[in-house]
Amino acid sequence: SADAAPPKRAPLAAAAAGEEGRVRGFIGTLAGTEFATSPLSNSRKGGLLGLAAATVALAPHTDPYLSVIVPPILHSFDDADSRVRYYACEALYNVAKLCHPAVTSHFAGVFDALCRLSADTDANVQNAAHLLDRLVKDIVTDSEDFEVDAFIPLLRERLQVANPFVRQLLVGWITVLDSAPDIDMLEFLPEFLDGLLNMLSDANREIRQQADAALSEFLAEVRTARGERPYGRMAEILVARADSPDEFTRLTVLTWMYEFVGLAREQLHPHLAPLLSQVLPALAAQEERIRNIALETNAALLELHSEGMPIREVVRSVQAQTRSPFEATKLAALEWCSSILTRERESVLAILDCDSDEVTSGAAEASTATQEQRADVRASSGTGTTGTSPVSAVTSSGARLGHSPGDDAEEGEPYHRPLARDILECLHDPSEAVAVSALHLLALVADDEGHFSWLVSALLAEFHARSELLTSRGATLIRQLSAVLGAEQVFVGFSARLTHASNVGGSGAPTHRGGGSEQAQAPAAHGGESSDEAFPLSFCSVMAQALNLILLTADETRDLRSVLKSACAVDMEGSAAAGTAGANGGEGDGPGHAHGRALLAALYPSWCYSPVATVSLCLLAEAYDHAAALVGAIADAECDVETLVQMDRLVQLLESPVFAFLRMRLMEPRKHPSLLRTLYGLLCLLPQSTAFRTLSARLASVPPATFLAIDADGGDGGEVEGQGSGGGGGRAGASGLDFRAMLATFRERCAERNTERLLHNS
Repeated sequence: SADAAPPKRAPLAAAAAGEEGRVRGFIGTLAGTEFATSPLSNSRKGGLLGLAAATVALAPHTDPYLSVIVPPILHSFDDADSRVRYYACEALYNVAKLCHPAVTSHFAGVFDALCRLSADTDANVQNAAHLLDRLVKDIVTDSEDFEVDAFIPLLRERLQVANPFVRQLLVGWITVLDSAPDIDMLEFLPEFLDGLLNMLSDANREIRQQADAALSEFLAEVRTARGERPYGRMAEILVARADSPDEFTRLTVLTWMYEFVGLAREQLHPHLAPLLSQVLPALAAQEERIRNIALETNAALLELHSEGMPIREVVRSVQAQTRSPFEATKLAALEWCSSILTRERESVLAILDCDSDEVTSGAAEASTATQEQRADVRASSGTGTTGTSPVSAVTSSGARLGHSPGDDAEEGEPYHRPLARDILECLHDPSEAVAVSALHLLALVADDEGHFSWLVSALLAEFHARSELLTSRGATLIRQLSAVLGAEQVFVGFSARLTHASNVGGSGAPTHRGGGSEQAQAPAAHGGESSDEAFPLSFCSVMAQALNLILLTADETRDLRSVLKSACAVDMEGSAAAGTAGANGGEGDGPGHAHGRALLAALYPSWCYSPVATVSLCLLAEAYDHAAALVGAIADAECDVETLVQMDRLVQLLESPVFAFLRMRLMEPRKHPSLLRTLYGLLCLLPQSTAFRTLSARLASVPPATFLAIDADGGDGGEVEGQGSGGGGGRAGASGLDFRAMLATFRERCAERNTERLLHNS
């Protein structure tokens, strides 16, 4: 009829006719409370199907209506009814397939929906979501309008989700975008690298494999990429993941670190300290592959140039690893300390100097005492202040290692456990390799005069505080130190420090001072405050015995023994001439004799803490007159059990190759009568024991009649040997050694030992 309403036209026809308002109203009805957002699930399903159908009908003129069509579909992904969620996936699939801007312009909402739907509890919804996901990926990779910068934050905030389905979806997106020719995902690698590394420890094998494949592909791209890359940011991520309990994650992280070292080189300097804090512990990993890659990485890091390296941070990092319970880590940390010290000595010493207060007590005073010994040796050997004898290399300047901690520290730097303390602790390590490595590092520190005195004081303090170190490893440490620094410097340094340690303010052993020798003044530690660290006589005695045994038996002290043998030796073919020369002032003495006497004078004071050690030292130096006088002094002081034990050991040493020359001297008893007196004196002091029988058998090779003839010929025979006469006499004119004063020092030490023993027993 004429009053009937005109028939409604299809949306496409209406749109074509320019009736946009009617079309928008129609779509609004589908998206409104009557359908898409209706309380009735069937109405919601119908609304979603209607929106998809409208999109198909409007194509290709759908773009103006997407702002009305897409939001209700996205809203339906949260619906409680799984069928509604399924229809929402179907609707969005149809919309996106016909209108790509539906995805690109609403990508944040679409991606969020995909992440949620991939973990949906309904299998049909999951399958529908996977189909939608593949379509969206195709649209994005083909689109020129896709903004990767906007996508990366969405990806990053979801990478820590533990759901396996979500993780698979994320890895898939990373892989797809990386394969797109127009997208450079390496630029954004730091944003999602941590998330991929985190997936390597996932319980799902498939996820681990996918994450590993993605990481392997990115690492291959990093190797071939040109231009600068954000290695620093990625290094920080690797360090954070390197201590993962998952071995596969640690292996992957270390592999990346190794590649980065080769690619970035010195660009990694700012991150070197944290890198080392993870690489060094990995050297002790149980997994062999981890240990191997850690070894390669550590070797590569060691090859980096030190220029521009943050020395203080690196030193602190490796210092912490010296406290590791694992041998491999400690050895590597000590190697790093040695490497940095060799290349950047001043910087490392500055760190040592400013924080080692607690390990340097007494260093300055010992330095002064040691320099006095140096001046004595120079004067006695005739080298003056420019002498090159190893004895003259003994340190004389004060060690700044006694500086107050933090005096030179950078502003704001926290107080750290002293580096020197940690290195010294390594000397006590159960592993001898660690202890030796630590000692070599300390020897590098002591390569200059200012720190050698500190090292001697520190080692003595360690031996005193923890006697088991001296007992179990003292000989090894001192021998190794002698091999690195030279036996003469080491023994003279220990002797000077021991002499000072229990003789502060007291009388020391007399030494000869040549005219014109300079006495340099050593600055004291602690800003000028003296530090008198005294050791008990019992410790000094044990230390003297240990040094004496090393001197007589170690290969490292072979040259030192040769020098000492020249101290008072008389040429067997011309002893009378030598004696005459000595009486005339020593004109016949060469530089070798002067060097030997200077060394004997330097060692003698500390050897006096052990009477038998002093006798053996004089026998080695062929000071037989004085040795005989010492035996008499020992008898006067009454022998205790310790002295008898030391005599027993001396007899054993007399039968060793070291004293072969002495046994040969017994073939000429008239030239060396005091040697016979010394040995017979020891025999008289020894109880009836194996040592007594050994020495008695040796002396039996000398005819008693010969000895009686010597006694009848001239008292102590001192003139024959050219050592002077009287009081254990001393050839003072020829050698510059005042044996009378030396004997007085020896008697004083014996009296002190007796007093200490009596006090201890009471």
